[in-house]
Amino acid sequence: MKNGLFRLLEIAGEKRFPLIISGIFSALGALCMLLPYFASYLILKEFLAYYTNSSIFINQNLVFDYAILAIAGILSGLICIAVAFIISHLCAYRILYNIRMRLLRHLALLPLGYFTQTTSGEINRNIQDNVERIELFIAHMIPDFINSLASATILFIFMFSFDWRLALMCFAVFLWGLFWQFRLYFHKDFKDKIAQYYSSLEKMNIHSIEYAKGLPLIKIFGRSVFSFKNFFHEVESYKNFSLEWTSLFKNSFVVFKVLITSFLAFILPLGVLILSFEPDNIAFVLVFLFFIMTASGLTSPLFKLMFFASELTRINEGVKRIDCIFSQKPLQEPTNPKTPTSFEITFENVNFAYGEQNILQDISFVLPQNQKLAIIGESGGGKSTILSLLCRFYELNAGVIQIGGINIQDIPISVLFDKISFVFQENILFSESIFENIRMSNKNASFEEVKKPLNSLCAMSLSTSSPSNMIP
Repeated sequence: MKNGLFRLLEIAGEKRFPLIISGIFSALGALCMLLPYFASYLILKEFLAYYTNSSIFINQNLVFDYAILAIAGILSGLICIAVAFIISHLCAYRILYNIRMRLLRHLALLPLGYFTQTTSGEINRNIQDNVERIELFIAHMIPDFINSLASATILFIFMFSFDWRLALMCFAVFLWGLFWQFRLYFHKDFKDKIAQYYSSLEKMNIHSIEYAKGLPLIKIFGRSVFSFKNFFHEVESYKNFSLEWTSLFKNSFVVFKVLITSFLAFILPLGVLILSFEPDNIAFVLVFLFFIMTASGLTSPLFKLMFFASELTRINEGVKRIDCIFSQKPLQEPTNPKTPTSFEITFENVNFAYGEQNILQDISFVLPQNQKLAIIGESGGGKSTILSLLCRFYELNAGVIQIGGINIQDIPISVLFDKISFVFQENILFSESIFENIRMSNKNASFEEVKKPLNSLCAMSLSTSSPSNMIP
């Protein structure tokens, strides 16, 4: 399977052409933005020629043309970069939309058991945060990466063409800085640490949503945050991990930053040393001044390259978590659908496991129509699992479940849900009024029909306590 950016584009169903066009404009922008350095070099050349030979007059028109070239380079660079970012943003928004729609369509087809095993916070993080990070990566990081890569490459080419000694010094400092910054990326535990970071962040997000939902209880009963031990524990766990993770990279990043911002500290001594052996070499003086001007221009693109590599690592982890959703198999509708006419329930040698944990093994029984069956046992024994399997919240590992002599896998899902009433252990309310929640399975139900179950439960007064609770 593909990974990283290529897997990202595969998920989104996008062609690479828009990003390639954006990359071309970004590279052109980098080239144009370097024209002021080249123009400054040519202007210095004119002045040094006058300094060495006062009989030669400075060509003011030529200097003016070089100044115009520098200004034109800046303006052209800004235009190219703007076009690159416009294209990348359009592409990113399209990819963002496609990924979210694919995720939502896929989630709509998954069995309900997936949602009982997966918290809303985890799903929300994948749909919102991880996808949003992808948009940021495509819209900003990719054009920045191409621009920075082109800038650094062109600058190094110019440097090596002018003087290989000074250029080699700059390149050695750059490689030395990269070594310090990325040496921990190749550590054997690095990928596990990234996965741990995401897991810790997701758990904190999950429990923060639960905490937010429980805020009314905290206000009513005056309970502190410590009453929500899971939330408090995950916040502390994330804090401790973040501090440990930051301290791990702290020294390396400091060395990297010092090196990348100190090109002149290495160029100046080497340049002075060379001039001490060649004091009359005016051509080298010109080159030396060019290096002094351009060396600082390497800092910004090299920093962006480092941040791109760091962000790419996070994107890879986010894409893996999105792939985990796509790897979940949706419920299969029967190719030859059947509708039961009787309702005898039969379990034949049913086996089921949550992952590697066996819950049911060779379970068989028959429940005749119009009869009642009580299933008793210790917590975690599989009582709720039997009912969940009957509703196809999960698929069987082995065995057959029949209703009226028909395998439930041959019954259309809508028909199966229409024939079964299931009371969950956990109450779930959608972000709608109570009226809309009650008629969720029958959108044509009238206001009077919805009031009947509320009256039978003596819950009508609760539902009308707030005008927003019950809206006909």
